Amino acid sequence: MAFNQESLIQLVLAICDFYQQPNVDCRISYITLVVPQLQDRAISELKAYLLKALHSHCSEDEVVLYSAIIAQMIHEGASQWASGNTALDKEGIAKKVALFVLNGFHYLILE
Repeated sequence: MAFNQESLIQLVLAICDFYQQPNVDCRISYITLVVPQLQDRAISELKAYLLKALHSHCSEDEVVLYSAIIAQMIHEGASQWASGNTALDKEGIAKKVALFVLNGFHYLILE
């Protein structure tokens, strides 16, 4: 499992698609009522992937901490897109989130 820009972009896009999949008439109701119920599941899946992907990059304690933080960041980026809170398309938000995560992560492991 890779931890790089492309894999992070794919994770953000997957969460965007996860929230976009249902074809519902009232998008606002879906976002406000259904998305919060799906949030825990999405974050749990992200953390499971990241626990494996980060394993070769840092210590076990750091893997647990960073996977939880990065999962939240990925989820929040996709959630902002799904809620219509950004003018960026999902590819744009995915690239921004991936770069934000990678730059912060690289800074931390260089300390």
